[in-house]
Amino acid sequence: MGGMMIMKNIKVHHIFLAIIAALVSLLGGSCNNPLSDMVHKLVYSYGDTGPAGGTIIDLNYFNGSYYYTEIAPSGWYMGGEDPLVQWGGSGIIIGADGTELGTGEQNTCLIAEALEGVETGRAAQLCENYEVSRNGRTYDDWVLPSLEEGCFFNHEYIDNLFEEYYWTSSENGSDSAWCINTTRLHITHDWIGAQKTSEYRVRPVRFF
Repeated sequence: MGGMMIMKNIKVHHIFLAIIAALVSLLGGSCNNPLSDMVHKLVYSYGDTGPAGGTIIDLNYFNGSYYYTEIAPSGWYMGGEDPLVQWGGSGIIIGADGTELGTGEQNTCLIAEALEGVETGRAAQLCENYEVSRNGRTYDDWVLPSLEEGCFFNHEYIDNLFEEYYWTSSENGSDSAWCINTTRLHITHDWIGAQKTSEYRVRPVRFF
């Protein structure tokens, strides 16, 4: 039941955007069409290069504005491949148990605070510490995605994404956290609760 609910939540805004686009096409992009302005505010689409040089993997429309999810570009970690690291915090419950869209940022902050001065080089820490400068601006607002946010890791849009398990920021108890299987994400959303001491891939995201 939980998996079905996650997939339903992820797909609903895609359906909404498709309906809006179809209505705009039927009504025409004119001043008499109230939906025209809504679509004209759409700056990025799926697969576009985002402002920080990553890739747009999700977009949502809310209260008159579009909000985007950008995944870090290939080579984000020291110019190499997505690193294999531990989640950290084994044996303790951090409370970073949000799985829904919009919870990755809070999860990441909670994990980073809990591990500060105790462990280094863990999944959430690498994401929080990542920053990149592009076109005169520094982007340092990266996080480890929650379970639902990680379900947008789609090979169709993302360069050099391994067909392996990737960490999310969603905790699954004192000794485990959720991973997503990118090998199967184009077919179905597949995730496992993995030991925090296991090493899996990491790729940060940001929201704007």
